[in-house]
Order: sequence, then C-alpha cells, then structure tokens
Amino acid sequence: MSESTENDAEKDIINKTFLRMKSNLVKEGYREGIEQGKQNVYQQYFDQGYMNGFQNGYRLGRLKGISWAKFTFDNSSQPNIDVLRKTSTAACILCNEENLLSKSISDIRNNQIYILDRLIDDIQNKKG
Repeated sequence: MSESTENDAEKDIINKTFLRMKSNLVKEGYREGIEQGKQNVYQQYFDQGYMNGFQNGYRLGRLKGISWAKFTFDNSSQPNIDVLRKTSTAACILCNEENLLSKSISDIRNNQIYILDRLIDDIQNKKG
C-alpha cells in the first residue's frame, strides 16, 4: 500500500471516529438537557404545590383554632365540622370532588382557598 493510501485510510478512520463521538455527545447532551428540563419543571411545580399546601394548612389550622377558642371561651357549642376532625382530607376539594381534576391548577387552588376562607368566616360569625 502506498503512503497516501494509508494516510487516506487513517484520515477516514479518524473522521468516522470523530463523527461517531460527536453524534454520541450530541445525543447525550440532548438526553441531559431533557432530564434537566424535566427536573426544573418538577421542582417549579413542587415549590408551588408546597407553598399552596402550606397556605391551606395555615388556613385550616386557623379555622381549627378559631372554632376551638370559641368553644372554650365563649361557651359556644362544640364545633361539629368534619373539616376539623379529618384535617388531612376533609377540606381538600380534590379529595371530595374528583371531577375537579379536569380543571386548571389555578382554578383548583382558587376554589380551595375560597372554601377554606368561607369556612373561617362562617365559624367567626357563628354565634355561640
């Protein structure tokens, strides 16, 4: 074999190897980008859900505190509200109305806030 033929064959092998490595790196970069994008979106929704859950938990705790304080200090009747007995799910609109899953997250969140705020207002305005 001549020297130029060997050089051409060597260049061809180097070129094919380079293209294969480049293709693999592009694929790997794409996979990593997709995974990172998923993680960013998941984290964003987790953070939002955590904040909403905390705010609703605070509202529910306030509801429970107001009702028990009225019962204790105002000699009002003992609160008879399922929400206060089953705090983990009783005020959860998704737990009680699964058809709401088809609505947007903001609609569900706003409806949940409205329900809790209405319960708080009802207890605050209830005469003992």
